[in-house]
Amino acid sequence: VLIDPDFVFLKPMDLWTILGEETGDRWDDRASALKLVGQPKAHYYGLGGKWLDFHVEQICGAGSPCTRVTPADINAHYNAGPPYIAHWRDLRSISDAWVRFTPRVWDDYPSIPGPNKDPTRHYAEMYAYVMAVAHLELDQRLLKRVMVGCMVDWVPVDKLDATSSRFFREHDCGHPFDRGNDDPAMPVFLHYCQSHGLSTFTFTKRSVSKSVLD
Repeated sequence: VLIDPDFVFLKPMDLWTILGEETGDRWDDRASALKLVGQPKAHYYGLGGKWLDFHVEQICGAGSPCTRVTPADINAHYNAGPPYIAHWRDLRSISDAWVRFTPRVWDDYPSIPGPNKDPTRHYAEMYAYVMAVAHLELDQRLLKRVMVGCMVDWVPVDKLDATSSRFFREHDCGHPFDRGNDDPAMPVFLHYCQSHGLSTFTFTKRSVSKSVLD
């Protein structure tokens, strides 16, 4: 499982539940893990298929399956970001292609025409990852409701209250949260990629000093 540095765990990540396994010996269930082979998972994002405007053949190589991806394929498999979940057998191949494609995507960014031009190149690594998955023709499945906060809606969290959520029932606003959280209604991650505000308080990750961990 790969996550970004700007992820906060809201509760433990139960991989077996995400894989649809509710019973069995979870620490010795090789069959469940093997379900990931050839079928990695990633979270749905509102990233879209802007990378189709890139010089895809130069990035992935002539004849690569990556060059045949359609907008419909994007919606089904590649409108994705972290958390990325893959079996190690696939992840080794993904990583190899990802490392090769990322600098090519980075270099190609300035040449993208029109509204998809992005001088910040914020999403180069994310585009390169899904291009690597497409290049390898892996049947990537998109997750929803595992993460909140970045390019996904807040509806699952906004709807939570003391009736629908054990966490909200036990932890009112201002009440200290010092115990584990296993509330099935809550997402696993908060991805704080944007500015977040509560009343008069605003937090923006890019305003945090780079020396904060020194």
